[in-house]
This record gives sequence, structure tokens and C-alpha cells, in this order.
Amino acid sequence: MKKTALSFSITLLLATAALPLPQAMSAPSEDTLFAMYGDYEPTVLPSVEEAEKLYRSMRPRKTFISKFLFIPGSQCYERAQVWSWDLAQSGIKTVKVVLWYSQWYYEWYKKEKSKAGVSAWVFHVAPGVLVGPSKEIHMLDRGFDSIKGPMRLQEWANVFLEAPYVSDCKLIRSAHEFQQVKSDPKYPCFFQVVPMYYYSPMLFEDLENQGAVIREFSKDELDEAFKSLKPEY
Repeated sequence: MKKTALSFSITLLLATAALPLPQAMSAPSEDTLFAMYGDYEPTVLPSVEEAEKLYRSMRPRKTFISKFLFIPGSQCYERAQVWSWDLAQSGIKTVKVVLWYSQWYYEWYKKEKSKAGVSAWVFHVAPGVLVGPSKEIHMLDRGFDSIKGPMRLQEWANVFLEAPYVSDCKLIRSAHEFQQVKSDPKYPCFFQVVPMYYYSPMLFEDLENQGAVIREFSKDELDEAFKSLKPEY
């Protein structure tokens, strides 16, 4: 699969901070990405090498001998919650990035997968970490053999896009915005960035409608997420 290299920076800390994005992506209208999430400040690592150390410290979905650590059929948001919690215990505040498929791509993808008897995803989610002065997001997704280390956002997205539709995805601010733009024919997918505490993307729109801001991990959600691990782990 052809990879489309994309590097962009997301400045998160100040309400007046700039949000630099390449021309292919539309900047959100609010002042900062986390405006709707209160004062959340993710950890900023000094280098990609530090991100690689974190990646290697995470529980893989399975070992190199294909022994599953997470139960087969575990959900991406369950694994993301376990990884985020584990890293938080080391003082690392990650972000979660949701990859939402656009409506047209999902319909095409579903049709292609149905030919092989495989279910199509509506979204994928994993933790990420900010790196360097530019605070560029690097994804920490140990769920797939094809991912060997931290990846920039679009590089990560390309793992889950199929030819001929591998192209730049658009950054959005909310699940509500996704409902407004999901039919845009220019984009196969959209990125939504949230604090590490947020669990299932299926609940994000309801939380937004309630005006709720999640500021800590939920014990019930953690209990549910950790059930995705095999008992011996």
C-alpha cells in the first residue's frame, strides 16, 4: 500500500496558540484543539526516541509468537484505555485519536470486506503522545503486526486505508462535527483528538450534547477495558 507522508503539529496548551496544519487540512475554527475539554495538558516528550521507549514498554496485542495478550476480539477502545492507563501510571498523559471513516469510504469498505466475510469498522482509536517543540502527535498503537513503532498521524491512518483511497484525512474537533462533515467526498477519514480519559467513541456525541468534560478515568470503564486482557496478564 502506498504511504502518504504527512507531518503536522498541534499546539495544545494556550488558548491563543496557533494550530499549524498543512494546506490539505482545514484548521478548526476555535482557538485550540482542546477548547471543549477544559484545561487538559498532555505530556510533551523531548524526542521521538522517548516515544519509541514508551512504545516498547506497552503491552502488545500479541507477542511475536502470536500468543494473544489481549483476548481475540478485544475492541480497539478497550486496548486504548488499558494502554493509556498504563502510561498514566508512569506520569505520561497521552491523547486519544479517533480515526473516523467517512460515510462514502465506509460504504465502499464495508462492501469490500463483505466479499471476504469480514466486518467493516466505523472507527479506530489508539493513544498518541506529543513530541518535540512542535508538539507533533505520534501514535502508540501496539495492536497490529504492521505497526512497529510510533507513527505520525497520517502514516498511522494509512495502515487502515486501502487503495485506491489512501489520501490525507481531515482534523476535526468533535463527534458532532463529524456528523456534519462525514459525507465530504474529499476525505476518506477524519481525526478527532481527545484527552486520555475518554473511552468509547460511540459515546462521544452524547457526552458533547450533555456538555460533559471527562477529567479522570472511570473505574467501571477501566474494569471493562481490563477484561479485554487475558487473566494471566
